[in-house]
Amino acid sequence: MAATGVITLGEVVAVYGYVAVLVVPVSNFIEGGGDIARARVSGQRIIDLLNLPVARDDERDGGPLPHGSGPLSDPDSGVVVRPGLLTALVAVRTSEAISVIERLGRVGAETEVTWAGVRIDAVARAELRSRLVVADNDAEVFAGTVREIVAGRLEPDDSRIHAALRVAVAEDVVEALPDGLDAVLAAGGSDLSGGQRQRVRLARAVYASPDILLAVDPTSAVDANTEAAMIDRLREARQGTTTVITTMSPLVLDRADEVIVLVDGKVAAVGKHSELLHTDSTYRELVSRAQDGR
Repeated sequence: MAATGVITLGEVVAVYGYVAVLVVPVSNFIEGGGDIARARVSGQRIIDLLNLPVARDDERDGGPLPHGSGPLSDPDSGVVVRPGLLTALVAVRTSEAISVIERLGRVGAETEVTWAGVRIDAVARAELRSRLVVADNDAEVFAGTVREIVAGRLEPDDSRIHAALRVAVAEDVVEALPDGLDAVLAAGGSDLSGGQRQRVRLARAVYASPDILLAVDPTSAVDANTEAAMIDRLREARQGTTTVITTMSPLVLDRADEVIVLVDGKVAAVGKHSELLHTDSTYRELVSRAQDGR
C-alpha cells in the first residue's frame, strides 16, 4: 500500500508501532482468560473436596465386628461371600462387580452390607479398616522405601514383608533394585512398570493380613505364568481367611473355591468354574470372550 501511494511511509511505521505495542497486552489478556477458566474449575474442585462429609466414629455407637471372616452379605446384589473361601466375582459389565466390591468394603455412601449379620456401617470404622481391606489398581503408591510402602500404616517387619512380596510374586521387583527393601520408589510408583506396581500393591494388601480381602482384578497387568503363581500363592497364604477377587481370567476362575456371576448387578449363578461352564451359557460366553481377548 505504501508502494502504491495509498498510505505513507510514516503510516506504515505507525501501524507497525501500534501492533508491536499491542502484542504483549493482547496475549496477556488471552492468557488471562484461560487462567480464569482454569482457576474457576480448580477452585470449585477444592470447594467440593472441603465440603465432603467427614466420617467420625464418635457420631455413632460403633459396635464391634463379629469374630471370624464372614459371611459378608450384600442385599442389593444378593452376593453372599462365604467365610474362608477364595471367591471370584464375574460380571457382564466390570463396573457391576466393582460396585459390589465398593459396597462390601464400605467405600463411599451408606451400605446395608452385613458381616455375620452385623451391618458394617454400624461398627467403628477403625476396626473395620483393620479387618477388611479393599485393594484396587488405583490405590496410591506413595513415595518411600519398598519397606515403608509394603508395610503401609503397620510397623515394618522384614520377614513378613518378604513373605508378602513372595505371595505377590514381587521378589524380582525388589531384587532388581540396588538397595533392596531400602530402595526408594518415586511417588505413584512411576519408576515401576504397570505389572510391578500391581504386584507391590497386592503385597501391601497381603501384609495387612485382614480377615477379609477384597481385590479388584489384581492380576490384570501380568502374564499368565505370573498370574498363576500369584493366585496359587495367595490362595495358600490366606487359608482360613476370606478373599474376594473380581476377574474375567479363566486361569483365576479355575482356582477359585466359588464363582459368583452377576448379570445387571444381581447374582445370576453361583458355583465352581468347571460346573458353571457346563450349566450357565452366560458364564460360558463371558469366559470364552475373555479367553479370546487374552
